[in-house]
Amino acid sequence: MKKFLLIVICIIPIFLSGCFALPVEEEVLPPPVANMPEARPIRTTPVVREDVLHFTNVRAGHLPARQETVHFGVAGQRVRGVFVSAGDMVSEGDILAELDRPYLFNQLADAQRDEEQIILERSQLETRHQTALNHAAETGIPVDDSSFTDERRRINDRLTIVRRRLEYLQQEIDRLYVRAPFDGIVIWALEVTGVMWSYLGQEVVTISDQTRNIFVITGPAAEASPPGTLLNVVIDDETFLVESIVLEDEDLPDRPPTTLPEAFLLIIEGNPPVITSLTVAIVHVVLDASYNVLAVPNLAINTLEGRSFVYVMEDDIVVIRDVVIGLEGNTLTEIISGLSEGEVIVL
Repeated sequence: MKKFLLIVICIIPIFLSGCFALPVEEEVLPPPVANMPEARPIRTTPVVREDVLHFTNVRAGHLPARQETVHFGVAGQRVRGVFVSAGDMVSEGDILAELDRPYLFNQLADAQRDEEQIILERSQLETRHQTALNHAAETGIPVDDSSFTDERRRINDRLTIVRRRLEYLQQEIDRLYVRAPFDGIVIWALEVTGVMWSYLGQEVVTISDQTRNIFVITGPAAEASPPGTLLNVVIDDETFLVESIVLEDEDLPDRPPTTLPEAFLLIIEGNPPVITSLTVAIVHVVLDASYNVLAVPNLAINTLEGRSFVYVMEDDIVVIRDVVIGLEGNTLTEIISGLSEGEVIVL
């Protein structure tokens, strides 16, 4: 009996653990509910009479009376600084930048002291010579001028050498400076960061003579802007009125020839800001136009195998209508036939 009870006690845990190991049936989720999107309303617009414009906005280049970029004249020297920035007004001869060669100034000071000393020696010689001549006149004893002549020659030779050295040192010092070649406006300047060394041909500052406000455009926009055309140019978000003018060759110095059509635009209203290398001037040019014509938005026109058509609302039904189009503008298309003013089309 005891053995039977022991066997039952051992079997019961095994039986219970087997029950818990049986697979559990997964819960069945309800099917998802689909929400149908609401239908988008049809976008329509009436056929109207408008001006259809084919235009372009082109970047215009500034054409200064004169423009020049100045360079450092000495290579391998530390740049002491560039003292101007874009937009600064400068006068001819103003120092724009400088190289650092301090020993030249020490040598110049030494040479100047040598010149002063030699000039003093010559003055003292002339005083002694004059004293000797006065003494000779009083005593009747002639003076030997040869010693004075020889000493004067030696002094003059030394003075010539020192002055040549002074001239050389001054030229070397002048080469350290970059000066404005004429009155104008700085449109670009070299930015000096950290220690910078010069090299020959290194561009330092660009000066522009902006005594005249003329811009130039090229290509189709220029062909559409014959002399006398009035246009708008936008500079720094400000609009100015310009007129296309004729410029002679003498008004265009140092400009390379071009085969592209050009139009020169003179600002006739307003005072524009300083034109720098970062300034953007945009000219609005109408290339073609049809005025007071039937027109629809460009996106309403459909084209398939040379056939142009639109979708028209007729009694709340959308139908296809063939159309003959004219000028395709930037936003509108001219309708020559196929639609009437006031009809409603689908976009």
